[in-house]
Amino acid sequence: MLFESPGTPNNCIHTNRFKVGQRVGFRMTAFDGGSGEVENTAVLVAHVTYGGKTVDAPMRWRGAAGATAPPARGYLRPTVELWTGFWTVPDDAQPGIISYTVTATDRFGRTATFTPFSYEVSQLTIVP
Repeated sequence: MLFESPGTPNNCIHTNRFKVGQRVGFRMTAFDGGSGEVENTAVLVAHVTYGGKTVDAPMRWRGAAGATAPPARGYLRPTVELWTGFWTVPDDAQPGIISYTVTATDRFGRTATFTPFSYEVSQLTIVP
C-alpha cells in the first residue's frame, strides 16, 4: 500500500511497485487464537528485507471505534482494530523484489509471524 500524505490522490492506494522515497504502508490485524477477538495489546513490527539487510518498521495500534477513533479520511467508517506502519524506500535500495514479514507479540509473550504468499508477480518490488 502506498502511504502518502492524507488528502493526496494516491494515499492508501494498493500497489506493489515502489520508487525510492515512497512510503510502503502495512496494515495488519492481530487476533487472539483462543477467543478469536482482536488482541489489542499486541505489538506488531514489519521486517523489511532488501539488499541483504533487514529493517524493522514498528506498527501503531489504530485503536477502537468510538469518539477517539481516527477520522475515516475517505472510508465509509473509521479504520479501527488494526495496526499501521510504513517503511520509506531508501536511496540505497536497488530495483528488484523485497520481502517482508510481520511479527506480533501479545502481552503474554506469545508471538506469531505473518509471511505473505510467494507468488513472484505480487511481491513488493522496487522500480527505477
